[in-house]
Amino acid sequence: MKPTISVFFALGVLVRAADLPIPSNLHADGFPPIPASIAEESAPFDEFRTATLFSWHPTRHAMLIGTRFADTVQVHRVVAPGGARTQLTFFPDRIAGAQYSPVSADTFVFTKDIGGNEFYQLFRYDLKTGKSTLLTDGKSRNGGMVWSPKGTQIAFTSTRRNGRDTDIWLMDPMRPESARMLAQTAESGWQPASWSPDEKTLLATRRISAEESEIYRIDTATGMRTAVTKRTPQTEYGEPRFSPDGKGFWLLTTENSDFERLAWMDLASGRLMIATPEINWDVEDFSLSKDGRYLAYIVNEDARGVLHIMDTSSRKDIPLPAGMPPGTVT
Repeated sequence: MKPTISVFFALGVLVRAADLPIPSNLHADGFPPIPASIAEESAPFDEFRTATLFSWHPTRHAMLIGTRFADTVQVHRVVAPGGARTQLTFFPDRIAGAQYSPVSADTFVFTKDIGGNEFYQLFRYDLKTGKSTLLTDGKSRNGGMVWSPKGTQIAFTSTRRNGRDTDIWLMDPMRPESARMLAQTAESGWQPASWSPDEKTLLATRRISAEESEIYRIDTATGMRTAVTKRTPQTEYGEPRFSPDGKGFWLLTTENSDFERLAWMDLASGRLMIATPEINWDVEDFSLSKDGRYLAYIVNEDARGVLHIMDTSSRKDIPLPAGMPPGTVT
């Protein structure tokens, strides 16, 4: 009788091991056992990897990307088209983003939280030593980091003051102790966006609701804020990017339209000019070349990202190579 009992016990263990265990934080009521074979068969579809462009090298054809070869996304460097990636960070936590200094490629700043708590901190990575240095206080929530054109400062948001409001701060990332609050806010939704070429002005956006936002100029010496767009119900102004001459900036707006369009704001006159009036689709994003000569922008045409490149002097699109692949473009 004893051998029979031992055989049945062994079979029971085998049956239970073939089912997925129920996580300790869940209570399953009425669920049938899920065979482990289902998880094994679906694993190839769950474990695919993606690569995200984090930052271009300031002087060479190389980039920082985010991808994972273990459990979390880390920073990797790629130095040639189709080249192998070299992993630079090895944290248990996911890296949310990384940006090279716009002048020196010796450092980059990256963003990371701990255990998914979303209290993001900024770190400086030294490419010569491979060491990372914490730049923020380790307790507040920080984000929205933007390098100044000369690579001497970064602007970012932080809740350091009271743990709630997203103030705008400045810092020399080589000297974390230089961090200072530039603009104190009494509400959320603020985001630094673009530095003027002389680093005397910072453009920042203030999101009021899902359909309403404004753009401000902030004096980087005094912190004085000046609205450069009018507050209009259900109108968005966002993603401002200074031109290299500092005379104005490009932006996206829904002013007088049901669609988000590309526009130019002249700072001297305050005049707003719509650059894509004929497009009845949302312009989702854009990027200005370093010399300001070209502007690449993405139009969401019937749920498909379509790339356009504009000559900023003529405000006309230039022809692109034939056979550009369709899909979601960033």
